[in-house]
Amino acid sequence: MVNTSKILEIIDFLRIQESFINANPLKFEKIVTKKCSEFFDVELAGVWFFSDDQTTLSSKIVFNADSKRFHSGESLKISDYPKYFEKILSKQCLVAIDTFMDDATSELVDVYMRPHNVHSILDTAITERGNIIGILCLEKKEVQRRWSRDEILAAEIFADFLSFCCCSAKNESLINSYQQSQLKLNELNKSMSVLISRMDDEIKTFKDNYTLNLKNNILPILHELASKSGGTFEVTKLVKLVEKFICEFETPLTTQITMQSVLSLQEYKVAQLVSEGLQSKDIASILSLSKMTVDTHKRNIRKKLAITNKEVNLKNYLKQLFKGQRLLSCGFIPTFCLSGLSFI
Repeated sequence: MVNTSKILEIIDFLRIQESFINANPLKFEKIVTKKCSEFFDVELAGVWFFSDDQTTLSSKIVFNADSKRFHSGESLKISDYPKYFEKILSKQCLVAIDTFMDDATSELVDVYMRPHNVHSILDTAITERGNIIGILCLEKKEVQRRWSRDEILAAEIFADFLSFCCCSAKNESLINSYQQSQLKLNELNKSMSVLISRMDDEIKTFKDNYTLNLKNNILPILHELASKSGGTFEVTKLVKLVEKFICEFETPLTTQITMQSVLSLQEYKVAQLVSEGLQSKDIASILSLSKMTVDTHKRNIRKKLAITNKEVNLKNYLKQLFKGQRLLSCGFIPTFCLSGLSFI
């Protein structure tokens, strides 16, 4: 018979176990099964778990009081013993005073009870978030055993501690996985930082070389073309614009990308020339468009850039937007040069 003081002793004993505190299920299960064998005076005390697909129940650890040893590896297929598993899964506790005659355990007589000489059992569910994941099985050999209410309560306490330890171990595993993922992420961030730094250096080197090439090679050719054209307004203005944009090539792309995402290529060209102070007729001459078409583009530019206030000066507004653009990367200069120099 188990009294209240003994149940409190069980709780005190289990809660101070290092394996319980550190969430080490296997070590804690060995302690529990050995303690259960002594506490309930049973020859076999084991922890069994259901497979993930809920098709089998297998012994993870069983303490044999006769041999003082642990063993494992036995399995029961759920579909072969429907009465037993229906009882344990629905009641969460199975009490059999006579396993040979009990309706829930009689189907296990030939495969388990008789070979192990088990005459009485007390099986209690091990749960996780309300679902049964295994059982704590207490087995009395040779003689029948009548289980008291206090003993059933004590078995449930042992099972609850096993449940808590299993859940804690899984939580620890999740935490460890998360921490490992964080470490890998930090390593990746460091690698990315190094890579980005290298890319920045390479981009700067490329930009410096590219700008130098433009100034030393392209600009002289443009000046030569301008001189051969007879110094016409269109070509002279074009060369000055190109020279100015090349000098501004080293500044950020943000404005250009934003502008190009809302304006068509032709509108973008018009917007650049407007920002330089050119009038519609001059822009029309340079881009080989009619003045009416240029005016239409200017209206569309206002509309797409949400310049609703008519008092806003378009040239000043666009000049501010284009401040810091990299003209060459948008593909504008080649097209612009061809349109402006096609008559040379």
